[in-house]
Amino acid sequence: MVLDDCITSMKNPLIKRIRSLNIKKYRDQYNRFIIEGTKIVDEFIDSGASIDQVLYSDKVFSMSYGDQLIEKLEDNKIENIKVDDNILKQLCNTKTPQGILAVVKKIEYQLCDVIDKAELLIIIDGVQDPGNLGTIIRTADAVNVDGIIVSQDTVDVYNDKTIRSTMGSILRVPVVKCSNLGGCIQKLRGDNFFICAADVNATSYYFDIIYPDKTALLIGNESRGIDDGVLAVSDKSVKIPMPGGSESLNVSIATAVILYEVLRQRISVSLE
Repeated sequence: MVLDDCITSMKNPLIKRIRSLNIKKYRDQYNRFIIEGTKIVDEFIDSGASIDQVLYSDKVFSMSYGDQLIEKLEDNKIENIKVDDNILKQLCNTKTPQGILAVVKKIEYQLCDVIDKAELLIIIDGVQDPGNLGTIIRTADAVNVDGIIVSQDTVDVYNDKTIRSTMGSILRVPVVKCSNLGGCIQKLRGDNFFICAADVNATSYYFDIIYPDKTALLIGNESRGIDDGVLAVSDKSVKIPMPGGSESLNVSIATAVILYEVLRQRISVSLE
């Protein structure tokens, strides 16, 4: 429903609660996260995601599709609340907010949800930059990865920068947090997954091996790489050739390079 009153105080209980969602502790406590911007709010509505409420300011009406988006909230019976533009700016993390944000219930998956019928997975060990994680999720969506498994010390999937970097792909790629990554990998191996680790110290190049139907690509932290104990339970390590002066690639770029080789091989097989 539309509320005629416009919220103008940061002391409003709802505003205080929503603001707290910028901190991981409270995202976990309330099992909620924030999305902002017309395009992603629209995508979440269309996906049928569980949206608690949408906050908007007059700024949204100057955005393309702003009027229709507010009408769409009404049509879908999603609570929408008008707030002062200055309030919305303080709740948003983007430099130029588009006048709309939504509070969404977390989308949670279990390992069994992801590996059932899966053929291509990504395993992430300790990636710390939210932009990197979001870009990996977006690339996974493009390549049609079936799911992503993240270690306990990987940056929060529901960090606002992660969500923005996915460009909506978070809706289509299941992400599972795993408290015991080594144990999760052993379970995947028990399900006949080939665990391929991206490691700068590997002896094989990523294009020198054949990726079987059930493959999980293991990638590590931006600076330390993959934990030695986790690396030990992988089946094969591969590296990307770098004949130039750089010693390493950005982790999201390296992930994309290897994923597209997996995809190339699968397209080639399908054309035979």
